[in-house]
Amino acid sequence: MRPLSAQDADALSLQSMRNQFVDIDTAVQNNLGQIVSYEPVSLSGGFHGMHVVAELQDSKGATSTIDQTSVVNSDTTKIYSLIVTCTSDCYDAHKSQIQNVVGSWTVRDQ
Repeated sequence: MRPLSAQDADALSLQSMRNQFVDIDTAVQNNLGQIVSYEPVSLSGGFHGMHVVAELQDSKGATSTIDQTSVVNSDTTKIYSLIVTCTSDCYDAHKSQIQNVVGSWTVRDQ
């Protein structure tokens, strides 16, 4: 959880949420990544945001998978994120367990 200032909340978009930890969009534009899945997220309590899974290639050609869910609370004062990342081989080998963890993630506003 990270509190958002009024300025941060005003500038917040799905794009900025998606790129807050790793610049996924730039990697895709530079042919160093691809979006595997992307979906909006709505959780009870008014939380809303997005879930993205992306494969990104580093400068040595190794591929990692990032599974990120980010949501904001209903009054856009806090952002919550869950990020799972590992090599793409690791992600593929443990995909069902990762999906179970990501799918069971809950958020409560404190």
